Amino acid sequence: MKKELFAIGILTMSLTACYDQFDDTTTITIPEAPEVYVDAHLIGDVKLIDETLVNQFTIDVNDNSAFVESGFINMNLDFVNEVSQLIEVNSLADGNAIAIMPIHRNATTYASIYLFPAHNILPDIQTESFSLGLIGIGQITGQANTFNTSSTINAFYRALNDEKLVNQLGHRGLGPAGEIWAIDIHTAFEFNFQDSQGQAVELPQNNTIRLELTQVNLEDGQVLLHLDETLGIWKFVEQLDGLASVTLGETGYYAFANVQQAALVRSVLKIEDKPVSYQDFVLGTDALRIEARSVSSGEWLALVPVEEALDIEFLSPCGEILGSSAFDPISEDIYLPPIEIAGSDNYFNISADVIDCSGNSNDTPAFIVSNGANHQTYAFMNTPDVFVPVCNASLTINATDLNSGEIGPSIDWDVSSEMSLDILSHCMSIGDGYAFVRIGEDEQILEDFIVTIEQNQTIFKSNNGAFTMRIAGTSVESYNEDQVNITINDTSFGSQGYFINCDNSDLGCGITQCDITHFAEEEGEWYRVQFEGEIWVRTINPPVASYQPIRGEILTKK
Repeated sequence: MKKELFAIGILTMSLTACYDQFDDTTTITIPEAPEVYVDAHLIGDVKLIDETLVNQFTIDVNDNSAFVESGFINMNLDFVNEVSQLIEVNSLADGNAIAIMPIHRNATTYASIYLFPAHNILPDIQTESFSLGLIGIGQITGQANTFNTSSTINAFYRALNDEKLVNQLGHRGLGPAGEIWAIDIHTAFEFNFQDSQGQAVELPQNNTIRLELTQVNLEDGQVLLHLDETLGIWKFVEQLDGLASVTLGETGYYAFANVQQAALVRSVLKIEDKPVSYQDFVLGTDALRIEARSVSSGEWLALVPVEEALDIEFLSPCGEILGSSAFDPISEDIYLPPIEIAGSDNYFNISADVIDCSGNSNDTPAFIVSNGANHQTYAFMNTPDVFVPVCNASLTINATDLNSGEIGPSIDWDVSSEMSLDILSHCMSIGDGYAFVRIGEDEQILEDFIVTIEQNQTIFKSNNGAFTMRIAGTSVESYNEDQVNITINDTSFGSQGYFINCDNSDLGCGITQCDITHFAEEEGEWYRVQFEGEIWVRTINPPVASYQPIRGEILTKK
């Protein structure tokens, strides 16, 4: 049930101490300093509220700091708080923001961060009354003559009411007796004071601010919280039931929130026994809504209310509900068994190597998965074999390099395809086509291909004549070993060169898996072939013959 408080909004300075309203007691589950975790990896993006991608910003996570040129976060971290890490982002052109989220050890965590609106600025409040209009809170006025400084004092303030902004403020709270809370923030605001040189001015010791609530809709049980920016924890200020005013003792971030005593839950999401990476989902009770996201390993953690049954809704990147689950009430921190997500119509299995222009595997493979206007970037610390949620079954995928921002060719795909998608390149300089071939430990990139159709066969031949593959078919399908022939004569392949002439064998050449996943019908469309097996091949200098594993991909335009 909601109630409305109507009063004139007033912010006044008084000489009464309010620090006894804050309880700094911590429990064993709230560390005084971030724990050290090796191999924590953070990726993500920073956007304006209208979804415009922000380039050129700094990001700070404790002692880890980076300047991001390309717009995509890619950081290795060794000093984080796993349950609620505060992240700061600053863009000279577009503003700043904070986000509070779990960062998992030995996994890649994805952060979606939206910049906050610009501050409203009220200049020169040193000797006069001032009024701060905060959306959702009302009009706040006060006297500034207790700052006791000859410098000009400017007030900075802003409201954080958009759902996207509220969702990135975290869900970890600390009650008045040190109890752990799960919090669901409804609206938030920030205010601070600066001198004429832009330096922060704190409230004088033992001075407080009285915030009088005006035309604010409050739910029963809602509390006011203040953010401890060192620990990334929202701390109790005041229970709001029946109050017309609240006493504040610090500048910074404040939030109106519903709260419940909480325990820490950990689990992993799976489909067909494979991790579900970067899955957004909502944990809900009658009173609270907790948003969470799995990491690259499919693992997730969240503070959830104790003694309450919880519903889980799994969301697509477009915000649609893909499915649901539930678990029984808990009373303490717990590892839940893996949660199997039913159905895979809106999930894409990523299991591809990403190679560069030289054919070398990328140590941090990354993929851009697009459904129309929706684009999601997924990165991993090694070659993945995971599911990721998508908006619909038909998608486009590109490999990308997180460091350079380089993006490779776009491949159209459908999640229902039984073909394999094991190799992608982030090399943008391959133009209209290439072939990547790996024999044993040696790799080769061949560019510029000619495709011809002869007697119901598709022939892929490199311009330099070093590589030819003949496939007995002219359509998208999987081909048997006896339908695929291969010829290689390349002195520059590896350190010794490779030679095989198996163009006419009726039994094939050892290519046990060969998929034509794309067959071009019109000019500008792609042919794509993926193959692997074991072939009898010899080196050229010196000539030594042996069986060697082979795998590769041909991607070329008509």
